[in-house]
Amino acid sequence: MSELGLVKRLEGEILGPESAFVVLRSQRRREWEPIVESAKNIVIKDAESKEFAVQHGKLLQASVKVLTELYTSTKQQIDAIKKPILEAEKADLGAINSVKEALGVKVQAYSREQERLHQEAVRKAQEEARKADEERKLAEAIAAEAAGEKEEAEHILNEKTMEMPVIIQKAPAKSSGEVAKTTYSALVVDLGALVKAVAAGTVPLLAVKADESWLDKQATAFRDGLNYPGVEVKESTKTHFRT
Repeated sequence: MSELGLVKRLEGEILGPESAFVVLRSQRRREWEPIVESAKNIVIKDAESKEFAVQHGKLLQASVKVLTELYTSTKQQIDAIKKPILEAEKADLGAINSVKEALGVKVQAYSREQERLHQEAVRKAQEEARKADEERKLAEAIAAEAAGEKEEAEHILNEKTMEMPVIIQKAPAKSSGEVAKTTYSALVVDLGALVKAVAAGTVPLLAVKADESWLDKQATAFRDGLNYPGVEVKESTKTHFRT
């Protein structure tokens, strides 16, 4: 049997019309739907109607528990099917991407080295051009002085050396299919300094984010005793039902 055929067979066993999940779900729906419909119409106006509502809440909580077990069991079966596929995906793509990224590093290193060599060649060519110009001026000055033109010789020697234009052919910058992508990221090296800058207004408040999960734990631990500037303790009470 092919892998696709195996998946379809397992899918039928788990989610097909005769599967345990579909049968049990239909059975559970027949149990909880009347309770839900009844609970929708409850109006609490005295202790007796309140008790009636609580009993419905307990029945609904029992249905939640049973359905949660059913769905959890079914999802675990589905996850068991997905696991080898996900592992195969990770292995295949991981092998390709790791080599692809390594190639990208090599291409980038080569391009940087070529740019370095190009800049070095330009520097050398400019230096040689300046040297040749100095030698030319010296020769012209010697010739002028030999001709008795001392002022002209001095003028030639004092001439500003012009930056000589140098053209050196670069290697092709990119190959077909090569795409350079530059990304930038921020690394916080001094959180205290960043917080001070935010407090001073020189850095936007968006640069820092409160750890609400940690603050929630602090609120749970200290309740009304929590006294952090800019933080308020919010109290929320809900009614739950136990079976």
